[in-house]
Amino acid sequence: GKTPVTNKQYAEFLDATKHKEPTFWKDERFGINAKDAAGKVVGSDLPVVGVTWQDAVTYCEWLSAATGKNFRLWGKLTEYYY
Repeated sequence: GKTPVTNKQYAEFLDATKHKEPTFWKDERFGINAKDAAGKVVGSDLPVVGVTWQDAVTYCEWLSAATGKNFRLWGKLTEYYY
């Protein structure tokens, strides 16, 4: 399906590949360490932010190789180039 990649999913990629952490990765507003109003850490369920186009392509390539399924970016601009 077409769903955003969560911080938790992206963390698996970072751990497996030692890829550079994206901008805002440790930001407490929306990164992996983000907290809700009560102070509970909820960042792992949020969509990953601060990735570059190339980071996203590399993630898709890694996920495709790891699962044996085809993953790629989607959207109007992406459809133009693929």
